[in-house]
Amino acid sequence: MAILKDAEYPHAERIDLGPGDAFLLLTDGFVEWARSDGEQYGQERLTEVLRTNRDASSEALIHAIHRDVLAFSLGTAQADDLTAVILRRTAD
Repeated sequence: MAILKDAEYPHAERIDLGPGDAFLLLTDGFVEWARSDGEQYGQERLTEVLRTNRDASSEALIHAIHRDVLAFSLGTAQADDLTAVILRRTAD
């Protein structure tokens, strides 16, 4: 069942993680955080933080994303929730 009674969602696809792989789940509050000029943080900035910090611990990666969003926002108030979860496969 979905939040909306008549909503339909496609079936989930299997994701196989190899040793060392990580899977990031985060809410849209990160990428949609906008500065006062209306520009949103966006997917491209997030991707760059992920590339730059790909060898960091899960905790450090989430902190890096959050710090970068805050720096980008230039003090604009948070308008949406921020939730991030990282799943890592550490061994065979």
